[in-house]
Amino acid sequence: MFSREAFVSLSDLASIATVLGLLVTLVSIAFSAKKYIQIRESAQKSERFNTYHKLIKHVGSGVDQDGVMGITSQMAYIYELRNFPEYSALTQTVLLQLKVMWKQGEKEHVYNVLKECIDDTLAALNKT
Repeated sequence: MFSREAFVSLSDLASIATVLGLLVTLVSIAFSAKKYIQIRESAQKSERFNTYHKLIKHVGSGVDQDGVMGITSQMAYIYELRNFPEYSALTQTVLLQLKVMWKQGEKEHVYNVLKECIDDTLAALNKT
C-alpha cells in the first residue's frame, strides 16, 4: 500500500531542517545589515546637516569657535561649501546675499578676495 519512497527519512528531515536553519540565519543577518546601513546613513546625513549649518553660520557671521575669523579661514569655509551639493540651492542664495552685504561693508581688497571665492564656489555648484 505505501511504498518506502513515499516517506521522508529522518536524514532527509535533518537536511531540510539544516537548510531552513541556514536560510533563517542568512535572512536575519541580511535584515540586521540593512538596518545597520540605514542607521549609519541617517547618522551621516544628520552629521552632514550639522556640519553644513555650522559652515554657513561661520561664513555669514565671520566668527567661529575661536573668535573672529581671518580672511583665509573665510576663504576655506566658502570653498568647503561646495562639498555639500545637496544644499546647492541654499548655498547659492546665501553666498549671493553675502556678496551684496560684503560689498557694502568690507574693505575693497577683502571683498575682492571673498567675491572670487564665492564666484568659484558658485561655478562649482552650478556644474553639479
